[in-house]
Amino acid sequence: MMRIDTHHHPIFDAYTKPLASIGITGPGPRDFPEWSPESALNVMERHEIDATVMSIGAPGSFFGDINFTRALVRSCNEALAQIKADHSGKFAALGLVSLPDADRAARDVTYALDELGLDGIGLVSHYGDQYLGDPAFDAFYAAADELGAVVFFHPAFPRYIAGLNLLYPPVFTDGEIDSTRALLNLLASGTLEKFPNIKWYMPHAGGALWSQLSRVYTLEKLPPFRAKIPKGVNAYLKQIYFDLAHSTSPIALKPLFEIVDIDHVMMGTDYQFSPDPEEIVRETLDGISSYDGFDDEARAKIWYKNALGLFPQLA
Repeated sequence: MMRIDTHHHPIFDAYTKPLASIGITGPGPRDFPEWSPESALNVMERHEIDATVMSIGAPGSFFGDINFTRALVRSCNEALAQIKADHSGKFAALGLVSLPDADRAARDVTYALDELGLDGIGLVSHYGDQYLGDPAFDAFYAAADELGAVVFFHPAFPRYIAGLNLLYPPVFTDGEIDSTRALLNLLASGTLEKFPNIKWYMPHAGGALWSQLSRVYTLEKLPPFRAKIPKGVNAYLKQIYFDLAHSTSPIALKPLFEIVDIDHVMMGTDYQFSPDPEEIVRETLDGISSYDGFDDEARAKIWYKNALGLFPQLA
């Protein structure tokens, strides 16, 4: 049975060298790990993964200087296109955009998808203090909506994390909280209603969303939000795709499937951001294989069928 990993982070010089020049050497407390297309292909072969979707996650592409961001976005998108071209059929790629410059980001979408042949857009949950859903980004959403783009969003650590005296890795909580902030902002701002042709997908089985869902339903009753979510919260959540990176235990899967249909769930590993990158691939595959709530057809949808709905070129 075919397998497609929809959540895979490449690490290459066009991204890491510019970040190193401004003192950024990793997504948080640890440095960027080593990565190459060849090493990724070796891992894919060992675990019978046929294709993977590359996206650049944390720490993102905006660090206060928009000119730096514009140059970084263009060089990374061209590097992603080259990796994809060099290994035909093995990699799809999600390009960056120059948010918070929404007008430039709108042009980036067209360049990435129409000229470079990339397969969608990869965002992070926030750019500076602006979260996804901010109406200041409407020019970008409109361009993505016009193209019916696949848009993935990944958590990035808020700036306040550095000042917290935590005794555990903040990725255990704050990454999931931050992607949930972005999702709720997309919902509460009316972005999901206003731009219905964007095919959004979110990692980690929805992050911290499900534990807060009873509160989120309150939005349907509050006057400032009713007109922005006229179909009701659940209708919009059912439109979003979710990957299962770090989220294949029954305690993570059961809340997800209380709301989300099996047709909107995909395999994702988050390779290579974990202390043991290959172990997380193994755990993801084992979790999907062993979960007693899946039959063969459900697993086929998660392994590859749903991903092919978003990335048919990988067939």
